[in-house]
Amino acid sequence: MNDLFNKIILTGILISLLIIAFKPDPVIESSPQDIKINEIKSNQVVQLSDNKISIVDTDVNSTLYGEILILEYDEDAETFNLVGSYNYREALFDE
Repeated sequence: MNDLFNKIILTGILISLLIIAFKPDPVIESSPQDIKINEIKSNQVVQLSDNKISIVDTDVNSTLYGEILILEYDEDAETFNLVGSYNYREALFDE
C-alpha cells in the first residue's frame, strides 16, 4: 500500500514536471506602437531674412529659457554679431 502510494505521488510529480517543461510560451499579441521619445531640443534657429537669424531657447531647464537672440551675419568678418535679445517668457508671464 505504501509502495503504491509512493508510485502514485512520484508519477504525479513527474507528470507535473513534464507539463511545466513542455508548456508553450504565452503568445502576446500586440500591435507595434509609435513610441514617442521626448527629445530635448534646447535651441531652435529661425531665419528672419537673408542675413539675420534668431535663436530661441526652448528648454525649460535652461537658465536662458524664453530668450530670443537676434544675430546678423557679417560677410566681411564671416561671423554672426548679436543685434538684440528679447525674453518672451517675461513678457507673457510677467516674471
